[in-house]
Amino acid sequence: MVCLAPVYAGHLVEGRGKDLDPDAPMRKAAHAPMISEDLLGWVLFSHRTKRLHTKRSAYTYALTPLLYCAHCGQPLRGSNSNDRYTYKHTKRCLAGNIRSYDVSALEDHVVALLGELTIPDQLLAEIRAETMQRSAWSAESDRVGEQIREVQAKLKKLLELYLEDE
Repeated sequence: MVCLAPVYAGHLVEGRGKDLDPDAPMRKAAHAPMISEDLLGWVLFSHRTKRLHTKRSAYTYALTPLLYCAHCGQPLRGSNSNDRYTYKHTKRCLAGNIRSYDVSALEDHVVALLGELTIPDQLLAEIRAETMQRSAWSAESDRVGEQIREVQAKLKKLLELYLEDE
């Protein structure tokens, strides 16, 4: 949209055009305006609000980054058509005529499978041990960081004293 440029309202931006900074100084009334100041303000306002109010689906497709077609391997993406929520192929299924999967059926199936998931005791013990070790490393890291800051402060004071003696 051409009207978005402040130059049409008679302003001249300091500096080169391709390196424009939104905070760059601007000279007002540098030349005769082609559009009014009010029109420029209205166009800029409507342009900003238009970008903020894009229509999005009210449904959150939680499985989108995780789902792939079992037949062809393509990623599946959430889709809403006539209030029918589905996961569908990004392209046509290479393995047959399967176009989309019903969201509720697929998500219910995943929830049921997750409910059956069990973690072996040995793996759970390893995870707990790793977590405890990482938290110990975190405490040690904090302590070492504090010691480094103390040494840097002492070094700064010594440097100031050295520079004062010269």
